Amino acid sequence: MLRRDLLLAGGATLVGLGGCRLSDPTVQGSPRPPYTPPPPTPLPGSQDVAALERAAWSALLSAAAAPGTDASSLTRLAAIRAAHVGVLTTPEPLWRRAATPPAPPTVAPAASRDAGVAAAHAALVALGEATVTRAVAEEGPLAALWASLAASAGQARLWLGAVPGGVVAAVPGRVVVRKPDAEAFATLLERYHEATYGFSSLLGFLPARHALRPAVASVLSATRTRRDVLMAYDRAASATPTPGAGAYSVPPATPDQVPAVAAALLTSITGAAGVWVASATTERRRRAVDELVFAAGAGLPVNAGLAEWPGWPDGT
Repeated sequence: MLRRDLLLAGGATLVGLGGCRLSDPTVQGSPRPPYTPPPPTPLPGSQDVAALERAAWSALLSAAAAPGTDASSLTRLAAIRAAHVGVLTTPEPLWRRAATPPAPPTVAPAASRDAGVAAAHAALVALGEATVTRAVAEEGPLAALWASLAASAGQARLWLGAVPGGVVAAVPGRVVVRKPDAEAFATLLERYHEATYGFSSLLGFLPARHALRPAVASVLSATRTRRDVLMAYDRAASATPTPGAGAYSVPPATPDQVPAVAAALLTSITGAAGVWVASATTERRRRAVDELVFAAGAGLPVNAGLAEWPGWPDGT
């Protein structure tokens, strides 16, 4: 029997049994309306933090417009706040994809540079405190998201009185890896060992009276101290800190290349700190956040530059 004959026979059987036609609503049913998925639920807290970012953005633009101000450095800091607003106002900030650049706020110039910087500093303090609180209360990638914003706010506060270097922009879609707490901590400590060795090497690449020597020495002292404090912290937790390697590979650098090498060393620390934030237990998360905030600002003396998202795979 042909396929058409089979279909006709089946239709006849249905008519005979049910007393209705195939076109009858009791067989086919009425047309269903198209499915419209519900809108994504905004990340809790993202709108509140976006408002704080926007306030800092406005204050920085106002300071940049003040009479006699070098606007270039302040507008770089403001651009990072704008990038954060664009991401936080999307349904899924973890992916750090802004659909469209946010409209800039309309601001009046600050009465003076000092007044503008003071207002920007206060706005960044409020932003930093709020995001640290959220980072400590969360876990995994969400903790890393809020901690990155806290580190960025701290970085900006330090750079208010300086001429910042370049800005490392975000690469959308990258995420912070989560590991066992002890493993993430050990990696961070290893990065501090590497940076301590690396900054000692950079001093050796600089002539005795080079202008960068005091800055490199300052960062070396800060990273060595932080490393030693972390080792003591680990011992207090009844652990045995991992010792550093005898030597690390540091490429020879001319004096002009020293800031870039310094930035790379510090980037490795912030990246490891971001992983520890995402991996840390509840009791240790605040310490992990503090490490990220510290590392993000450690490069100021050597003009290592800024990052949109410190502690993420593409940030410094």
